Amino acid sequence: WVLFVFFGMSLLQAWMWALLGPLGPSYQKVADVSDNQINAFVIWGNAAALVVAFPAWYLQGTEGNFRWAFLLSMGAVFLGAVLRLFTYNNDGLTFALYNVSFVLNGCAGQVAMTGGTRLAQSFFPLSERVMAVAVSTEANAVGQAASYIFGPLLVPDTDAAEDVARDLQRYNWICFSLCALCTLCAFAYFPSKPPTAPTLSAEDRGRAMARYDFVEFCSEVRQILSNRSLLVLFVPFGLVTGLAASLSANLPQVLKPQITQTQAGLIAFFGTVIGNIGGVLVGILVDRFKIHKSLIVWLTAAAAAALLEVVLVVSGVIPGLSDWDMQGAGNV
Repeated sequence: WVLFVFFGMSLLQAWMWALLGPLGPSYQKVADVSDNQINAFVIWGNAAALVVAFPAWYLQGTEGNFRWAFLLSMGAVFLGAVLRLFTYNNDGLTFALYNVSFVLNGCAGQVAMTGGTRLAQSFFPLSERVMAVAVSTEANAVGQAASYIFGPLLVPDTDAAEDVARDLQRYNWICFSLCALCTLCAFAYFPSKPPTAPTLSAEDRGRAMARYDFVEFCSEVRQILSNRSLLVLFVPFGLVTGLAASLSANLPQVLKPQITQTQAGLIAFFGTVIGNIGGVLVGILVDRFKIHKSLIVWLTAAAAAALLEVVLVVSGVIPGLSDWDMQGAGNV
């Protein structure tokens, strides 16, 4: 149950994070906003996640506070969904509420993306922890994929602004209903730890967390930030994953008018799905052949080459989507 509820929160947080990116052309039919303003919705989520990073990590690492960290995060996702219900007019208040809703949703990002490890250590025996971490981690990717596929499907890009406004409001109500259901499940039962520790190591860790204080937390943060080897890994990991996720979330704005909103959503959806399948396969290769360093180097180089290709296509340096026959590209 706990893993199920956590999966739901992480999925919905990622879904709401990429909510409007795939719907940019449709949203511009009912609101006087630019591409940069739509892209800002994604940026707000990332910025908010950075602001709350240290408090979120501290709450997750202290005894008895994991429940509150999770409930606060779930509440932020739910409150963001509530605010979007009132965004049915093309005015300054609507745009402000949209921005605030994405800031709130971003505040839940830290627990959604990092809480799976804490949950696995506290609730699952050693033989099930890898599965629990994998499920909780994949939830965020599944949420993004859901946004890419269901957004253009429920809010098609039509010329009638009234139809787009109606579809967008219906979509907001669907998202609100899902967030409300997950919030009720979380408040019904989501403890900080199970009644009985699944393993002796989990029990020992619980006693250690009971003695964990803010001074020790700050000391560990300083150690991490002063570890150059870790920082060398942080930078390429953050650049590759951040650029890829943000590009997928704003693909219609980046590639219009070469492709339609629906085609952009399908490209991002299949890219996310294939990327996650590839991640599992890469993990198997790493465990089997112990080729961590060389594989990371080659995969990072491949990701950089792929992103460079996108930049060159958009800039018109190399033949791009406008030079292809895009009939049926959505199926591809």
